[in-house]
Amino acid sequence: MDRIVPKYRFRDPDGFLFHAASYGETKALLQFSEKIKSHFERGVYFSVLSDSAYRFLEAKKKSVFLMPIDLLPLYSVIFKQTPTAAFFFETEIWPSYIFFLKKRGCKLILVNARMSERSFRLYRTFGFFFAPIMRSFDKIIAKSESDARRYRYFGAPVEVCGNIKSYREPIQVTIEEVENLKDEFLIDSDKPLLAIGSAHREELAFILELIRLTIDEFYVVIAPRHMEDNKLFFSKLSAEFSGIGRRSMRKSGRRILLLDTMGELEGIYRIADAVFVAGSCDRRLAGHNPMEPLVYGKPVVTGIYVESFKTEVEMLERYNLIRRAKTPEEAHRQLLGLMDDKGFASRVRNYFKQFKDVLDCYINQINEIL
Repeated sequence: MDRIVPKYRFRDPDGFLFHAASYGETKALLQFSEKIKSHFERGVYFSVLSDSAYRFLEAKKKSVFLMPIDLLPLYSVIFKQTPTAAFFFETEIWPSYIFFLKKRGCKLILVNARMSERSFRLYRTFGFFFAPIMRSFDKIIAKSESDARRYRYFGAPVEVCGNIKSYREPIQVTIEEVENLKDEFLIDSDKPLLAIGSAHREELAFILELIRLTIDEFYVVIAPRHMEDNKLFFSKLSAEFSGIGRRSMRKSGRRILLLDTMGELEGIYRIADAVFVAGSCDRRLAGHNPMEPLVYGKPVVTGIYVESFKTEVEMLERYNLIRRAKTPEEAHRQLLGLMDDKGFASRVRNYFKQFKDVLDCYINQINEIL
């Protein structure tokens, strides 16, 4: 109902507004917003598209509202004052939202901007509509030169700073924390833990075969990407394997745990010994963020379809921190190989040290327009 009859009122003309869509994007944006808040000493506020992102920020005690239907009159209800600057994340380009804020003097910044080749072709076809939207931004900060080149086609003011999602420091997980999380997830196994994150129904055959290959060596936790797929995953797993637990029912599993809940995959990544990032095993898919488990120093393998995170994956491959696999058999071998790699942990630390420059670049670009 809040999307049609908004209740939230924005009243801080000196504040910074951050907008993202999904839960995953919001998690990345939250870390960035904390750095910006600290540097510029401004109040920070959020608008989000998904209910899960809204609940996440509410739990973090952040000032947040659900983005309404993208109609100008609804923004007039919300914004009793206009923020100093609004930061839109990655591909969040909402015409009415952008034009409303622009008309009222708000500085507009698209951060971590990305544009796939497919999206570029669409925007180019309808350039008469999209070009004015792109040019409404006071600054577009792209995550790669290829993304920047696509935005520049529309005459947008673009700079390249790199992927702000990469600005994370390795997080050490203590033995005590691991034990506590295993107790919380009702995992009672001495086997190493394999997390299969963000699995889609389109790649179910690949995932099932990977589990067949690894089940004797690992305790497996599998997290479907979409809640509506939980029943399908449980049905297929039950038909082939015994000892399956369901997190939503707080039922422990001897061999496999189906993580059929929202917002808990990060906890599994913290205690995993290896991670397979799914959403990447079928050509209809485009991958998920490999940084989420890597920040905990976990070996990561993914499928070959990673268009949405191609730049990140290619860079991680250059540092030998991630591997792609065409088949379940190859994924199995790659997981074991990374786990046995004695130099992996030090490469992770060295990789993350370089990204302070990315944050500094963003701050410098934002300074120029404020």
